[in-house]
Amino acid sequence: MMNPLDPRDRRFLNDLNRIHDRVQNAQNQLSSGKKLLKVSDAPDRVSDLLNARAALSSTSQIKSNLGMLKAEADTAEQSISDAIRAMERARVLGAQGVTGTQTAETRLAFKAELEGVIQQVVAATRASVNGRYLFSGDTDSQFPFSYVPGPPPSVTSYAGSPATRMAIDPSGQTFSVSLAGDSIFQNSDPARDVFAGLLALHAALTAND
Repeated sequence: MMNPLDPRDRRFLNDLNRIHDRVQNAQNQLSSGKKLLKVSDAPDRVSDLLNARAALSSTSQIKSNLGMLKAEADTAEQSISDAIRAMERARVLGAQGVTGTQTAETRLAFKAELEGVIQQVVAATRASVNGRYLFSGDTDSQFPFSYVPGPPPSVTSYAGSPATRMAIDPSGQTFSVSLAGDSIFQNSDPARDVFAGLLALHAALTAND
């Protein structure tokens, strides 16, 4: 029959087992990279950990969304720059066409080049990222404008819709992420309407006016 352990010996063995468990737990944390391996490791911190995990997931999603929005913004900026360059060429053609040294033939040549300029501006309005047309507002699966050859050439009315899409930044604030094409390329004032101005210039060159 075995003699029962002395209380001091039992306490020593219990302490030794606890030390062993702590060492084993530390090794598991080091190998896994996780401080808490199961709920029982820190039951009082479970709620905080779940909240932290949810916040991390939300932040990761916001970062991903902002990355896609940056690609859209960069593409839209480049497209508007392309449209501005095309408009500058139209301005030059208009300035040349108005001079008294031009003839009906040279103005017709300017008109032919201007038709290409109009098509360039229409192409700029069709900028897209991941199948989304950036200047079509919420109706981003279709072209905002189309070029109609004519004669005379024309541009269709805006086929998109208002832009109401919003995004969230890391601080939780929302902001608008797009502009509708009609607010950029069309206007109720003909003097501010891109396509109306281009088509009026085309008509003037055609009429040798």
